Amino acid sequence: MIDQHLAAMRQIQPVGPYRLMGYSLGVIAHGIAVHLQAMGESVSFLGLLDAYPPDEQDWSGATEEEAEQEVAREKAQFMNEAGEVIEEQADNATDAMFEDIVANYADSIRHLSQAKNRRFNGEAVLFVADRTVPQGMDIEATWSPYVAGLTQHHFDYLHEDIMSPQALLELGPLMNDIIKGLGDE
Repeated sequence: MIDQHLAAMRQIQPVGPYRLMGYSLGVIAHGIAVHLQAMGESVSFLGLLDAYPPDEQDWSGATEEEAEQEVAREKAQFMNEAGEVIEEQADNATDAMFEDIVANYADSIRHLSQAKNRRFNGEAVLFVADRTVPQGMDIEATWSPYVAGLTQHHFDYLHEDIMSPQALLELGPLMNDIIKGLGDE
């Protein structure tokens, strides 16, 4: 996955400095940053939206059935929030979309269970969804083998809500300030 994203990205921007951001599977952005550094490229920003190294987590218990259950919960919430706006035709399209999400989730879990992170020799900025951080998790210690430095910004959200419009009202201005302060060449 990293190689595919890196190739697509370099078609658009062949040289750095690069600014990368990843959510949840943000370890892909981390992996891209590591690859870019190995190629002698500059990565001026690595942002991680509630993302953690897969090496530090047990992905072996996640099954396709669990993925389907999680997506079914998400679909129920989506349909509840959409209310009467969703008609029969849209409902059929929504079913197909959620089937794709289940397949994507299962594939991601398979990749995460095999992932091995390397060290990014730079600062990463982690946007933490505090409501879903596992109890007792030392975020700094979790990331320290994989980044040279870590700046954390904490938000009172669940993992699945950190990209919601409400959360982005808080995160957006902060991200904007961080990016403005980079002063890339």
